[in-house]
Formats: sequence, structure tokens, C-alpha cells
Amino acid sequence: DNETGKRIAQFKPTPGPVFEADYNDATKQLLVTSQHGLIRLVDPHSGKPLREIHTEVGKFKYDLQKMILAQDGSWVAYVNQDNGKVLDLKTEPPKVLADLENAYDLALTRDGSELWLINREKIFGLKTDTWSKIASAPLVDSVQPTGTPTLALASIEGSTVAFIPSQSGLLRYELRTMTGRKVTTDPSYWVASDTARNEVLVNERQAFSLYDANGTLRCRWKQFQ
Repeated sequence: DNETGKRIAQFKPTPGPVFEADYNDATKQLLVTSQHGLIRLVDPHSGKPLREIHTEVGKFKYDLQKMILAQDGSWVAYVNQDNGKVLDLKTEPPKVLADLENAYDLALTRDGSELWLINREKIFGLKTDTWSKIASAPLVDSVQPTGTPTLALASIEGSTVAFIPSQSGLLRYELRTMTGRKVTTDPSYWVASDTARNEVLVNERQAFSLYDANGTLRCRWKQFQ
């Protein structure tokens, strides 16, 4: 409960740990991921499993890294740093709609028309109506070698921009032209989108910072030593 902080209910949707959970308002279902490539659709009130999907485990045996469920619940995209896929949830078993290669993170544009992904070498995108490739571009700088690459999207003047943390600064890409540049000179570690304010939260060296869509610093919180 948001006001009291008291637990309303508890259930165990998977036999192992839960890595990620995403509620879909269109289907009124909770989608959860667990180890060994397991995805389950769950009733959010009872915790009862409604559907189970076993994704393909790659040669490196990585677990699911991140997933995105379509706004209408028709497909799910997942990445596992090895052989990510887009699966059609309207078919049984789910048909593969697209190969997401060795992507580490993914993000959907606000209108749901484009899916953008990142690995350690490049950023690339797909159209969600045809699952055809839009474009790709190499990263301006290398991501942190000990961290998992992350991706955040924002919009500006009718177009979408992407932010990616790197070893020497925050990278910003104009996705319409696939041009990238560094907007900071401090090492950055992960990014997250604040879609309500169209801003990006960045974990930088000894600080958390908010940037607007054009890459301008809005505010910064220094971390306690």
C-alpha cells in the first residue's frame, strides 16, 4: 500500500527468483521473468500462472537481461546478451518475429513504433510493424567494461534521441540521422528514462544527474563519500 507501506499480498509466480515484472493494462496480466530463460504471464491478483514461455538459452547460458511487452500485449521482446528475440504472443507456441542478436538493453519509443537496442559495439533499431531494420551506428566510445550497457530514450522536436553511458562521458544519438556525440566528459555507468518529464537520469562518477533531451544538465546530486 502506497500510503501505509504495508504489504497487500504475496505470491510466488515462478519456481526461482523473479528478475523483472511488467504489468500490461491492455491484457490485465503481469509478465515476469526468471532464471533459465523462463517467462510467465500471471494473474496480478491471485498470482496464478496463466501462460509459460521457455526462451532459447544461448551458448553462454546467460539469464534474461531485460524485456519489453508491447502496449497491446501482442508481443514480448527480450535480450540476454546472447540471442535475444521478439516473440509473437498471439501464437502458441510463440513465433519468433525478430532476432535481437547479442543486445544488452532495449527501449521502445513513446508511440511504440520503434524498438531500439544496444550491445557493446553499436546501437540499432527495428520497426515494430514489420520488424525490419531501421539503421545502426557504432558507439562513439566504449561502454564500461565491468558494467552492463544501458539505453534511455527521449524526444525532442518530433524526433527521438538515445542516451548511452560510456567510459569517458554520456553519449547522445540523433536517431533520425544516427549521429552520435558526447555531451559530458565524466565517466557514466547507467541511464534511465523519466518519460513523464522527458528527461534522462544518469549515474555518473560520484553523482546522479538529470539531463534534458538536448543533453543539457538540469540538476545534479553529489553522492556521499
